Amino acid sequence: MRLFIIHAIIISYVFIRLLFIANINVLAADTLIKRANKAATDYCNEIEQLAVWAEKNHLRQEARLTRLILLPSRPNNIFIKPFPREAGTLDLPKGLPTSLPTRYAAEFNKKNVSKNDETNNTEPPKPTPTTTTVGKELSPREIWQIQLRQLRIDYAKRLESMAKTAVKNDRGTLAIQMAIAGLQANPDNKLFRNVFGYEKIKLKNSKKEEWCSHWEAEHLKNGWVNHPVFGWMPEHAVKRYENGERYCNGKWISEEEDTAYHQRSIEQGWNIKTMHYDILCTHSHEEGVRASRLLEDLYFVWHLICFRYIATDTQLVTLFEDRPVSFMPVRYKVRIYRDKTEYDAATNAPDTGGIYKISYIKGKQMRGTAHFPGGSRSNGTLFHEGTHQLFQENCSSGRGINHWLIEGAATFFETLHKEGDWFVVGNKESGRIRSTPSLNNRYSIGEYCIMNVSKYCSVGSTGDGFYSRGDFYNHSCALFHFFMFYDDGEYRDALIMLLRLFYNGKDDSDTLPQFTKKTYRELEKEFNDYLQSP
Repeated sequence: MRLFIIHAIIISYVFIRLLFIANINVLAADTLIKRANKAATDYCNEIEQLAVWAEKNHLRQEARLTRLILLPSRPNNIFIKPFPREAGTLDLPKGLPTSLPTRYAAEFNKKNVSKNDETNNTEPPKPTPTTTTVGKELSPREIWQIQLRQLRIDYAKRLESMAKTAVKNDRGTLAIQMAIAGLQANPDNKLFRNVFGYEKIKLKNSKKEEWCSHWEAEHLKNGWVNHPVFGWMPEHAVKRYENGERYCNGKWISEEEDTAYHQRSIEQGWNIKTMHYDILCTHSHEEGVRASRLLEDLYFVWHLICFRYIATDTQLVTLFEDRPVSFMPVRYKVRIYRDKTEYDAATNAPDTGGIYKISYIKGKQMRGTAHFPGGSRSNGTLFHEGTHQLFQENCSSGRGINHWLIEGAATFFETLHKEGDWFVVGNKESGRIRSTPSLNNRYSIGEYCIMNVSKYCSVGSTGDGFYSRGDFYNHSCALFHFFMFYDDGEYRDALIMLLRLFYNGKDDSDTLPQFTKKTYRELEKEFNDYLQSP
């Protein structure tokens, strides 16, 4: 009896301890998001303060450039700018100090948000000692340069500290968001560059340095260049290609001969290799390169948003401790056909503008291939099918029960487009979501959410017995946007973790409530609120 009581006490203690830890994690998550939002708000205020100061000192162009640094803000969109390749973009002209002398800094510091705010426990770095020659006067433009650089470096440092805390509190996706923001602020932040697999190399015949991936570094070191029309190729071949010659089967031939050879069959098509893709194309070399650049754009954005899908929790901790992690390289196979007729014949999918097909050998699932007709200017289909490929080929080839995730993710990433220098993904106003049943339409929001998340996920990917195929795509898109954007991205980590479990066949009907720490009824109400909100 005594032993039973002791065991009961131990079990009760462990149970209470686990509940305590779970509650701590929830509180930590809420606190981290508040801290991140507070740090971002302070940074925006400081940047705007500097822009106003520049305007008052007749530096209109500098004021405009200052505001352009900030991340655009729009609900239900994610903005990501390609990271600069050139190293040292924040370097100051020789002779300038690395931080403002007191007599100049005082003008900004007296207006700054208090660093002692209890909700802003971000431990900003200590100012770098000034190297200004005593008595040297700085021009308004020099003051602006120094202050802008310092604000950007300091913000990235604050994000470093919070990202490390986020990883330790099982908020890996939030940590990656901070890393992205940190590199937008300071493109030379070493920790964040290492997290995303960049290395710094010295350019050939130049004193400049450049950030690039390991794959790119190897090609550059071997004398290759990324030509804007012909893609990656040996530098010594550039002039001959630009003059109309082509290298095929070990010899130089004319462009006409090259075209005749490569258009015989898809197996003999132009072979375009990029960092992540192997593409065979019978349309033209140029079309293959154009498609490869779009697919690399998709990979870049997908990789950043879904980083936790690829990296395990242990790998994330290692990366944010500034230690290297080796990931298994995956190369994606793509085929682009000369025209729709050739595409239809090869894929037996005449009603589609692209398709991702998984191969099977003796019943065992193998790597798949994405197929597209050449010449199409509809990037949405390319991104949609490309997304299927990215998720499917970075898993153990399993499938769970939350089948809405398959088309939810694909319809989300098909919204990818460029606005100026920014990649933008997400569109709550898309036709797919606007056609989602509302309270006055076919289903109530409560029925809709329950069927997709609780009941429908177990009946198959087409929604047989609940929705038409068209409804399934639209509802999946709406749900994916909800979990991506609701309440400042509160469920984004849960969504990425659910994707990882689903594609490895390890999720069940309780996974989503466990990750979100909400019941399906609570999720229904929040989903309803999200759809009805502007």
